[in-house]
This record gives sequence, C-alpha cells and structure tokens, in this order.
Amino acid sequence: MNSFLKNNKQEVLLAIVLLIAFVFRFFNYFEIPYTWDELSALERLQFDSIRDLIEYGVKPDGHPALIQVFLYYWTAIFGTSEWIVKLPFNLMGFASVYIFYRIGSIWFDKNVGLMTSSFIASVQIFVFYSSIARPYSSGLFLCAMMVLFWSLYLFKGFKRKHLLFFVLFAALCAYNHHFSLLFAAIVGFSGLIFLPKNKLLEYFFSGLLIFALYAPHLGIFWHQLGIGGIGGEGGYLGKPTPQFFEEFFYWLVHYSPFYLAVFILLWFSSLSNAWRYQLSFETLKKRLILLVWFFLPLVIGYYYSVEYNPVLQFSILIFTTPFIFLFLSSGL
Repeated sequence: MNSFLKNNKQEVLLAIVLLIAFVFRFFNYFEIPYTWDELSALERLQFDSIRDLIEYGVKPDGHPALIQVFLYYWTAIFGTSEWIVKLPFNLMGFASVYIFYRIGSIWFDKNVGLMTSSFIASVQIFVFYSSIARPYSSGLFLCAMMVLFWSLYLFKGFKRKHLLFFVLFAALCAYNHHFSLLFAAIVGFSGLIFLPKNKLLEYFFSGLLIFALYAPHLGIFWHQLGIGGIGGEGGYLGKPTPQFFEEFFYWLVHYSPFYLAVFILLWFSSLSNAWRYQLSFETLKKRLILLVWFFLPLVIGYYYSVEYNPVLQFSILIFTTPFIFLFLSSGL
C-alpha cells in the first residue's frame, strides 16, 4: 500500500481534490432552491417555437442564446425540478476542476496543475456558481476547454485537431456569455505571442472560422448591446465604484483573515521566486499572459460599466479568475 501511494502520489492527491470538489458541489444537493436569476430564465422558456424563444426569451435578456436554448430543450425532456435543471451546470463546474489540472500540467508541471485544481475545487466563486443554472459554470467549463486545446496546440506540437477543438470551444464561449466571448478574443490574440511564423496562416484561418461560427448570432449581439443588458434602462445593476475591486478580492478569499494571509503569502512567493530562480523567458511570458487574462477583462468590464452600461458583477469574473490562481501556483 505504501509503495502504491509513493509511486502514484500525484494521482492519489488529484483523486482527493476531485472528491473534495464533488462533495462541495453536491452536498445537500436536492435541497438547493432556485435563485431569482434561474426563475427568470425558466419564465422565459414558455414559448411554442425556437423562433419565439429567441425573439422574446433571448433578445430582451442581455445574454447570448446558448444557455437559454439549452434549457429550452433540457427542460422539455427532463422537466423543471431544481436538481435536474442544475445538474448539467454542477457537472460542468466539477469537470472544470480536472481540466485546470490538465492546463496547469501542460503550462508548467503536475504540481502546478494539482495546486490550481485545489483552488478551483474549493474557492467559493467556483463552488457557488456551479449550482446555479445560468451561464457561469458553463462558461467556466467552456473557457477551460478552450484554453486546454489552445494550450495543446501551442505547447504540444501544433496538431490541427487541437486547433479545431479550440475553434469549437471558442465559438461556444462566444454563444455562452459576452464576457466569455471577450475572453475568447483575448486568448485568440494571445496565441500570436507563442506562435511560430509558419503557423500564422492556419491560426489566422482558425480565427476566421470562429467568427463564421458566431456570425449567425451577430443580430442578437447588436440588439442586446443597444438595450444595455441588466444595467440598461430599468436594469437593477448600478455602476461600480473603485471599491468593487476591494469587495471582490475579499469575497474571493471568503472574508477570512487566514485565507487572506495565505493568498498574500502565495502572491509574494510567486513574484519573488520569479527573480530568485531566473525563470526562462518562455515561462515569464506564460506568467505575464496569465496576469493579462485575469486583469484585462476586469479593467474592460469596469470601464464599460462606468462609461456606458453597468455589467460588472462577481459572477462574470468566474471565466478568468482561475488564471490568477494558476499564476500564483506557477511560482511555487
């Protein structure tokens, strides 16, 4: 037994992390009620055709069509009990834990993957939104899959099958939420930093293919941009203040002095180790990209919310928050 544990330490630890992630997401599962947001989405499913669903259930909402269309067919087949509606989203939140283990392992090593997956398994932003049937845990999953295949393509041999899967999941990100669309665009442009010249043409065409797959949704996108979403006229979301950043940070660490101390220690250790161990230029590029992936959508969301229409809230940061934990884990 001791020999097995010694020879399979990483696999055993990963299994423990996955078990914890499962327990956190499915504890008391059948007692979890709908939120107002979910009830609003279910109310906008009461149509006799997909055309009416798009016109009256999607366009006025401010979110892309993917999740509303999915719920339309899912509830038609399986009904509207809380546990059955939430199930796919909880499973996607759970699966994301393993996907980020893979991403961390590809970018750096298995230890980084294991630590990153531990954060995704336990931090409340990932646990809480896994149980809500809205485009948050689905976006976390789709963004993770997109980055996984993007990483496999760029860091594991430039195989076209990986590029095609990147295209597929980037398009699904675009259909899931406007901020997962924004993140897909940022990831796509980030690839140019790592791409050799002889791969530029096929990568460029992959971008065109993503746009072509999203093109049927452009009419909905422009309509929703015009109405301003949940922060537009009659919306319930107010403009954020600079205090938003502080509130999000404290919420991220569970308002816990202990967790805050751990987070600060990880941050300083991660930054200082970059200087102490003279990391390679390739590793430094990866770490810089992770910071950009986390901070750029946050800054864009804040600017857009202050200058145009309020859209920034904790939930939409779930798509990019894993990458700050990947950054912290990479420096240890």
